[in-house]
Amino acid sequence: MVKFSLICDQAHSFEGWFQNNDSFEAQRTAEQIICPVCASASVRKALMAPNLSTPKTKARIAERAAESISEEAGSATSSTAMTPPAEAAPSAGIKPAASAPAQMAQMMQMARTVRKFVEDNCKNVGPAFAEEARKMHNGDIEAEPIYGTSTEEEREELAEDGIAFAELPELPPEQ
Repeated sequence: MVKFSLICDQAHSFEGWFQNNDSFEAQRTAEQIICPVCASASVRKALMAPNLSTPKTKARIAERAAESISEEAGSATSSTAMTPPAEAAPSAGIKPAASAPAQMAQMMQMARTVRKFVEDNCKNVGPAFAEEARKMHNGDIEAEPIYGTSTEEEREELAEDGIAFAELPELPPEQ
């Protein structure tokens, strides 16, 4: 399996896993790859940095995985530690035989269900998300499920410090 960074004609970025490059090209030509944001079938590969496997890289990945596991086991400071509602469970997921537009509609509905669950069950801290998450991580304030906004730089710093969080995708309005 190979992971490609993809981009649609509306400049929405997302990722996709494929058996190989030929599989990607066949699905792209058949317009089976759909942007999860706007449902455009006009998709191409985005520029990607190579993923070189060095001893240093392997050690860093192992360290991050261990930190992530211990964070998720010991704290509920991010939506990643929360259980989504039953209707968003993978068992209610996408059926392989469905057409690409039907799969897209199912994925959008699941994303909306997850977003609604977070909004209904977590405290909105707005642009103070990174600051609040850091305070909870450091034990300065009591941990509680939160959501909010953050800059790319803040998200990078949280990740570097081993603070677990998940990004919720921006969704287009329901039509």
